[in-house]
Amino acid sequence: MKNLTYFFIFAFLISCAKQELKLPLLQANNATKEVYNNSAVWIFYSVKEKDTIAQLNQGNRIETTNWLFNIDRRLTLKQIYAPFKKLLEKRQKASPHHVDGLLNYFSFADTLSHKVAFLPFNFKEIAYNYPLVSDTTSLNFTFYKQHFAFKNSLFLYSQLDSVMAKNLDKPSSYANLDCYFQENLGFEKYLSIKAKWIESPYQKHLTSTTEYYFK
Repeated sequence: MKNLTYFFIFAFLISCAKQELKLPLLQANNATKEVYNNSAVWIFYSVKEKDTIAQLNQGNRIETTNWLFNIDRRLTLKQIYAPFKKLLEKRQKASPHHVDGLLNYFSFADTLSHKVAFLPFNFKEIAYNYPLVSDTTSLNFTFYKQHFAFKNSLFLYSQLDSVMAKNLDKPSSYANLDCYFQENLGFEKYLSIKAKWIESPYQKHLTSTTEYYFK
């Protein structure tokens, strides 16, 4: 895919109607710059009768390609849950056209290069499951709108790197490492957290195929 200068707002012609999609604004050093053999899906920000909703447009989605998920940064995880879950379920359905090695990516606007870049993700489904925040031995990370929790303690997001470095240094304890995201998180904030993990040496320990949201 050819990188495009984004000017902070993308405008696309979808079904002959112009729709605006604002990509998340991020800086991620380890992001993917080019994705070949790709097709895109779009989840737009829409307001209907004073309610904000996520509007899915699957665009030119092709099963035998890598998928680029373009999701408006103004949406929350709660709002994107239903259309995002639907797409992931379609991705997992058995098909005679199945191709091994295909990946999924979130697209974002790189604030350094002023071009589109991509974050890969390997989870295959999303589900609601409240974390056991009272378990002080758990290595699960719980992400809220203003802070995150680890081992039943709260931290500022500016402390995420140091908390990971201090606590994720024993390979024997990685078996149950999961991340939980509160549903009121904005998609841009969510993606900034995902970028932190990708840039850390601990991404390889997030092996769960399920992504967890909670109320």
